[in-house]
Amino acid sequence: AAQAHTESVHGDVEYGYHALLRSQRHNRDGFIYWSPREIPANPVKKENQRPFVQPRLYHEEDSVAVETTAWVLLTALHRDGVTDMAERIVQWLNSVRMTSGGFISPVDTLVALQALTEYAFRARLHEITKMDVGVEFPMSGNKRHKVHIDNSSVLFQTEFEIPKVWGNVIVVAQGTGQAVVQMDVNYGIDHPALVEVSTIPCFDLNITEYYSTYRNKSALTIQSCFRWVRDSPLWSSAATLEVDTPTGYRLVESEAENIARCGTHPTLRDALVTHHKTVWFFEQIGKDWTCFNFTLRRWFPVANMSLHRQALLYEATARERFVQVLVNSTPLHVLNICEVCGSYQCPYCPHYNTAALYSISPL
Repeated sequence: AAQAHTESVHGDVEYGYHALLRSQRHNRDGFIYWSPREIPANPVKKENQRPFVQPRLYHEEDSVAVETTAWVLLTALHRDGVTDMAERIVQWLNSVRMTSGGFISPVDTLVALQALTEYAFRARLHEITKMDVGVEFPMSGNKRHKVHIDNSSVLFQTEFEIPKVWGNVIVVAQGTGQAVVQMDVNYGIDHPALVEVSTIPCFDLNITEYYSTYRNKSALTIQSCFRWVRDSPLWSSAATLEVDTPTGYRLVESEAENIARCGTHPTLRDALVTHHKTVWFFEQIGKDWTCFNFTLRRWFPVANMSLHRQALLYEATARERFVQVLVNSTPLHVLNICEVCGSYQCPYCPHYNTAALYSISPL
């Protein structure tokens, strides 16, 4: 597809183009895409004869399909301009977005955004777009958000939060032009049956927690062990490990960067610390088990934390290749506020705030 696009730019548009057309795929909605394997259309659930689009899951070869389809779109636009085929390719690309403002992974996102920008320029969307989009939340007393889009606001993104996260969202658009409506949903899970799994197993991941013997678990050491399990290729591409951080615990950014630099793991290259997780970047992961440790320390007194947290390992260039595991943190879940505080100054904590009663009898 990239070769056909290069040739179309330089004028030789026929070589390989017809071979691409013969290898196209169609999903249930009639959208056109290119992929080594079939990519299912977004699931749709009908209630009272009304279709409701369900959340999309990752599928094998998602990133390759997006990148390849984007290159074909660029080729088709340079060769034939805006056609019915180009329209259906654009519809497929917009239906497989998996991140806010992006697609599957960084590389395919760059190519897809380039192709969609070229399409918007050739379709003159900046000039003809004039529409009103209404977003309705029946579960919140039929509250509505109205967004007006025209040539002065077409380049700006509008975001708003849904007050009650359940039920459905109804979107109605009127006018001319095109717009993308995307809902970003995040949720926690507390049962292994709810863990998302990849289409084909890619990684094994074990997370083990060790707590400080003294000082009421104020230090938490996390050991991460993992390996690549596919036979081909023999190792993964660049990989990313995300581990949720318990509330009240922190890892200093400079300490995380020192762990990445000091050779704790042979392929660990960088680290990032956020308020809710620690992120570790690896050059590659091989078929042998490898481990590394890092230590979190309590910054704020928090007790009775969530029983489960999540850890996620995935290929940076192919997000659909991943493994997700639950981390059981029973010791932190049963930790009460008196143990967290650990001081005689804590009120209502008899273990730390008691005094012996002495009685003096008169002589």
